[in-house]
Amino acid sequence: MSVKNLTITALIALYTATFVQHQIKKENQTQKVINNYSYKNMYNEETVQRIDEFKKFLIEKRPLDSLYIEDLFNQPTTRIDENIIKLLNPDKKENTKKDKRTSKEKYQAHLKFINMESLKIKYVNFLEEKETQLLDIYKKTKVDPRVIAGHLAVETFFGNLPEYYKNIKVWYPSFNALLTNYVCDKNMDSEKIEKNARFAKQQGPHYIELIKNRLKLKPAEANEIKSSYKVAIGYEQFLPYSYTTIFSPEEEIKPYDMDFAIIAVARYLEHKRFGRWKPHLNGKKWKHYKSGNRMASMRYNYSPYYNKDIWETLTPLTPYRSIAKMELDIDSKKTKYMYAKENSNIQKQKEMNMTTE
Repeated sequence: MSVKNLTITALIALYTATFVQHQIKKENQTQKVINNYSYKNMYNEETVQRIDEFKKFLIEKRPLDSLYIEDLFNQPTTRIDENIIKLLNPDKKENTKKDKRTSKEKYQAHLKFINMESLKIKYVNFLEEKETQLLDIYKKTKVDPRVIAGHLAVETFFGNLPEYYKNIKVWYPSFNALLTNYVCDKNMDSEKIEKNARFAKQQGPHYIELIKNRLKLKPAEANEIKSSYKVAIGYEQFLPYSYTTIFSPEEEIKPYDMDFAIIAVARYLEHKRFGRWKPHLNGKKWKHYKSGNRMASMRYNYSPYYNKDIWETLTPLTPYRSIAKMELDIDSKKTKYMYAKENSNIQKQKEMNMTTE
């Protein structure tokens, strides 16, 4: 072996050794930060007790994931989010003035706030752009593509939520959102604390299943998945429970992929489309709703404005080509998909038969 080759080999070996040492040093520093971090040093005794309670609950529900859960709680990014606390417990002083506007005026203000005119354009463009995917999932689920697009429009404005809610934070680290819902704040009403804690307990085990087994994320990566303050994840804004029950363990979940979002919304609406439901809001019972897609929309989100946006503002827009022949009869006892073109041909044929007779 020549001197030149020996020199090159030595340089490669030196570079490799230096790189390995650098990586080991970097990992040690990261581990040192994690070891030095402890939520027990950051919060008061009462808050630490609440965090420990939630950790113990998750470990009891998912004992095989105990090490993963311990690591998740000990991450430097794990925090109680004060912004979420404010959303869970809004200041009542800000809403002391009685709103004298009519329901119509309130809805018009809502449409202006979300810039509905711009959203209508995006909605029609989305129907055109995703025609193949929408019609393909329609054949499998029989869920109207216009309704799927409506849900994605109202949920996250087709993934552009920050664009519509400027100066308002809409995405939060998902595990922090879950933890904050359980811990809450000692100044909140006991009923609110109990209600939010119950919600966190319902979603917690499903959240661990989602991030560990479905998305295959490390504990350090969990908070990279963003959610609403109520832990709704992805363009379709599904709770962890919805992901883990609607999709089998073998199916790949892509919360921030629009083609996946189309499938997810359709599958959810298909799953929820039949049966009667008595929704509640502020303790008042709503009227019974007839079964069908509008019923499924109510189960997706029972906000009055949400469903009004979809069913009265977006879906009546002039449909395009293939979807133009589908007309959803939401007032019938069962959801029916009527093909206007075929119906008109049948009617013409009947008229011709009558005249010949």
